[in-house]
Amino acid sequence: MTEEVKINEEAVVAETETTEPVRTPRGSEDREVTQRVESWENPSNLPNPDPQPGWVFRWIRTSMVGKSDNTNVSMRFREGWEAVRAEDHPELNVISDHESRFPGCVEVGGLLLCKAPEESCKTKTSSL
Repeated sequence: MTEEVKINEEAVVAETETTEPVRTPRGSEDREVTQRVESWENPSNLPNPDPQPGWVFRWIRTSMVGKSDNTNVSMRFREGWEAVRAEDHPELNVISDHESRFPGCVEVGGLLLCKAPEESCKTKTSSL
């Protein structure tokens, strides 16, 4: 009986040795497959301007649901925020809104890019 077991084991070993090794498909050896996938960014996100020393940037609402929000804009301007000119930030590559009330400035979807001195923003937050 032990001879039968040995013969069966030898047959199993012989079968596994004669099978061909698993090959990887040629498509996986292509350089494009091994390259890192580039990250995708949602195009609806608002662009961030390049930082400038001494300035803080913020998007301020100028309209909502097609109706202008003059109260909000006036309040932010009184707080010291000023509209950012598109020519000052060519890296943004933004076309301003049609019929914008702020020509030459960066306005996207009812939001106006503004800047304020960093010191005034720090004093506002420390007083809260």
